[in-house]
Amino acid sequence: MFGRNDERIDALERRLAAAEARLAQAAALLDDTARVERMAAQAERMAEAVRRTVAAAADLAGTAVQPRWSPEVGKVYRSDGYGFLAVCFTGGRTDDLTILAGPDDPPSERAAEADTKHDLNSFAAAVLRPGEYWMIDARPGHGYLITYTPLF
Repeated sequence: MFGRNDERIDALERRLAAAEARLAQAAALLDDTARVERMAAQAERMAEAVRRTVAAAADLAGTAVQPRWSPEVGKVYRSDGYGFLAVCFTGGRTDDLTILAGPDDPPSERAAEADTKHDLNSFAAAVLRPGEYWMIDARPGHGYLITYTPLF
C-alpha cells in the first residue's frame, strides 16, 4: 500500500513541478504583455501628437500668404501674427534708426538699431510676435529701405 501512495505522490510532485515550470514561462509572458501594453500606450500618445502637428501644419498651409509692405516711420503697428522687419541702408542721408517693440503702446523696448553715421552697421532686423506693438524711430529723409514680411 505504501508503494502505491509513493508512486502517486511522485506523480503528483512531477505534475506540480511541470505546472510550476509552465507558470514560470507564463510569468515571463505576462511581463512581456505589460511591456507591450506600455509601448502601445506610448505609441498612441505619439501618434496623437503627430496628428495634432499635421493638423496645425495643414491649417498653416491653408493660410493666405500676405504681401510684404513698407511701414511708415513713427507709426505704431500691432502684429497680427509673426512677422519679420528688415531695415537696410540704401544710400542718401546717414542717420541712426531704431526698431522698438513690446507689449506697450507705444513700444519702448529696443529690438534692433542701425547706425550708418558712425559706420557701425547698415542693417537691422527684428522678429515680431503676435500681439506685439512695434514701430520704427528715425528722422524724416532717412536713407533706409524698410520692409515688413508677415510670416504666419
